Amino acid sequence: MEYNNNSNKFLLKVDISGIQNFIFDIPSDGASKNLKGRSFYVYVLTYFAEKFFKQNFPSQTTEIIYNGGGNLLMYLTANEKDLKNKIEDFQSYFLEKDIYPFVAYAKADDNNFDLQNKQLGKLLNQEKFKRKLNFSPFESSENIDWNGLSNQLKKSNSFTISSYDKNKFISIGKFSLTFDEQNDFSIPLKNNLLNKFPIDKDGNIIDFEEIAQKAYSRGADEKLAALKMDVDNLGKLFMNRNKGEYRKISQAIENFFSVTLYTDILKPYIEKGEIYPVFAGGDDTFIIGAWDKIFEITPCIHNAFDEAQKEWKKKIKQEDDITISAGIVIVHPRFPMIRLADKVEDTLSLAKKEGKNRIGVFGECITWEEFKRVYEMMSLLKVLVKEKGESKALLHRISSSEIGFRSLQDKINKQNKIDFPKVYRLKYYLRNAKTEENKKQLDEFFENYSEALLSDFMADKTKADKSTLTNPAIFPIAARWTELLIKNKDLK
Repeated sequence: MEYNNNSNKFLLKVDISGIQNFIFDIPSDGASKNLKGRSFYVYVLTYFAEKFFKQNFPSQTTEIIYNGGGNLLMYLTANEKDLKNKIEDFQSYFLEKDIYPFVAYAKADDNNFDLQNKQLGKLLNQEKFKRKLNFSPFESSENIDWNGLSNQLKKSNSFTISSYDKNKFISIGKFSLTFDEQNDFSIPLKNNLLNKFPIDKDGNIIDFEEIAQKAYSRGADEKLAALKMDVDNLGKLFMNRNKGEYRKISQAIENFFSVTLYTDILKPYIEKGEIYPVFAGGDDTFIIGAWDKIFEITPCIHNAFDEAQKEWKKKIKQEDDITISAGIVIVHPRFPMIRLADKVEDTLSLAKKEGKNRIGVFGECITWEEFKRVYEMMSLLKVLVKEKGESKALLHRISSSEIGFRSLQDKINKQNKIDFPKVYRLKYYLRNAKTEENKKQLDEFFENYSEALLSDFMADKTKADKSTLTNPAIFPIAARWTELLIKNKDLK
């Protein structure tokens, strides 16, 4: 495009919408061959946008502030009318798709990045009510070979967006994605979760049923789990930031999820075929894997994030911690992908609503410190049942019998009272402990459990602060975790 003298400098943002449905609304059969390819497609859309706007509005003032996780933030110089037309041109390629790039821009007449970014946020929210409709009953003629894309992705070292004719994988307008073309604009994939898959000895992508079988081979239930983690209060984190601070923190978070997560935690799990990272970048991650390994890696990710954020805080001179919340759901291996995504999103949302900096699991929300306690209790219960002869029925009684947590909580919620005899009847189940040592450990466990139930009830009645109390939900969570972990214990 020719440079127009009536030009202004703008701060422009592209925000990809409809990501979850686009990635996960696929059949369960062969899902592992397609999910990563679809996730990668979402990731590269903002790189297509960057190339599109750079080529149409070439200028020395063009500056990329951030590109990743479905978002592009950049400065460019353009005639406003031309810019509007080109935005419509770019969006026209997505009129028949579930996925759509919302685009907004704000004038950047001065160096007040923070004010410009705030204005841009408001304008982008308005744009999200203005998506152009397409009444065609058919999907776009675009026919991407998702399996082929995934297989090419896993063996590539980089990608770039080029002004070439359409290729067999991803093309938008006159731009195409190419792999392993070395130039100044190539995006490296080394040590990046973008192209990391669990593969078998023949180099084939492992399906989800085989991943679930790995849990079964360890004596656990043959199930998958999905984990979604998301940075809390992201809008607040970026509020009142200058351009340098915004760039530092956005790139730091992006690097943590896309690189550090792989190199420091997930690499051995992926190489052993235990974990399938669907996406990781921006401010969140979504991972599917053998359910027991998902439970294993979750606190590791949280701990690594907590350590990393301490350094980020120093760079941007922030006092408050940057926190993260998570949701975990457990399903059978052939569970529909779109329902799995919805369930884990709901679980994560519940953790956010309960105060953030929490994890949702088995329908309950607990803090990260409480999750550590759950692990300790699970370890105790596992030893008691698996190695010291206690019955599996013990676990069921804790979590779901007539004197279990859910029954008591339901009665509290419906009748505003607690059944004290049932609480103290917990000790009744100690009578068949196999040894005095077992009885002593169970006695302490149930004493803590009953005290937590009573304290929680009294705090509700008196509106007292619960922050120093033991959350009674951690006991049935530990019992349920142990149940699933030793379901097929006789195999081992």
